[in-house]
Amino acid sequence: MVLTRRAYKAISRWLPNEIITEIIQATPPSDQASLCRAGKLFHALCLPLLYRVVDLKTDASVTAAFCSTIISNETIAGIVRSFTGFEGPGRLRVDLLRALVGLEGLTVNLSELHGEDFKELLRWTFPNLVQCTLWINHTDWFSTQREDTMASFLIRHPRLENICVEDWCTLVPRPSKSARIPLLQLQHLRCPVEMVPSINARALKKARIYWESLDEVVERTFVAFKSMTCPDVPFVLSNVGGDNHFKEIVNSVSRNIPHTKTLQLFLSQLHIIHDDVIRDIEKCLPIFTGLTFLSIEYMSRHRTSYNPTAPTLHDEEEARIRVISLAAACSTLEACCLHRYAWRKVAGVWEKYSLEDFKALAGISWTDHEI
Repeated sequence: MVLTRRAYKAISRWLPNEIITEIIQATPPSDQASLCRAGKLFHALCLPLLYRVVDLKTDASVTAAFCSTIISNETIAGIVRSFTGFEGPGRLRVDLLRALVGLEGLTVNLSELHGEDFKELLRWTFPNLVQCTLWINHTDWFSTQREDTMASFLIRHPRLENICVEDWCTLVPRPSKSARIPLLQLQHLRCPVEMVPSINARALKKARIYWESLDEVVERTFVAFKSMTCPDVPFVLSNVGGDNHFKEIVNSVSRNIPHTKTLQLFLSQLHIIHDDVIRDIEKCLPIFTGLTFLSIEYMSRHRTSYNPTAPTLHDEEEARIRVISLAAACSTLEACCLHRYAWRKVAGVWEKYSLEDFKALAGISWTDHEI
């Protein structure tokens, strides 16, 4: 972008700063960087926009320059509201994170912090933090070497509304049954199932939980969700895994959270979706008071667990028949998905529906690190 001195004077003279800011926001970041050098006014207006949201995944030289700028300039550091850490072990600096005092959103891979840096981060407090995504590589589990726990970090951030935690059970000691982390403003939660009973929330709207092969206490999990949700607020619940607890999960959800609006069962074994299982689900469906969307899907990345000799969904027509059977047991159901097939009820008739549109409508369009 080329901005002449005459154009700069005209813009700064005749347009209020609010309008100029709107125009700047509509330009690409590269042009914003150029405008930042056009004059004092544009520098003052562009700088907060350039540094407000930082998604730092770049080469080492650029990373080092950014870190130096943030750490040495409190004004710029205070502008950053959302920070997503970069990839590469040892490249995430805790002194950089500590400088970001105004953070509202934080996304970092804890595998990039080691030893004292990791402990220091978990001792730190971001006063305005409302969203955090914390994860660790599956090949980097050092729970016995870490003194401070993720729980202590969450306890110091009671304003959190969105939390995404990966590998809780491998990263920290499991909290005692009496331990509850007060997060009364929490609305969205994504975490391993072990973490659920440790949360004390009151207005949870959406949750995605991961089940491992361990024999988890299903009832305890959904009793905890019952205390975290409100019957007057629609609830979206996504279960990933838990094939061994399939029937128990559906039964417990129906009894403890009957106001669930969306229920997703994301399984590792496709053959689990057979007639006996469908009948088990049908027995639970009348207990729900507002179930609108039901999804039973297969995680294709676990293809090795598929049993080709077991009954499964062979075609679209077979899936449609099962959807109609499920709908007959649940009068509130408006859309349903079985594996890769989706339907929506229109004027009392079940019509084929786009899978992508179904997930968006049901509120289960998750990305890898989305809350």
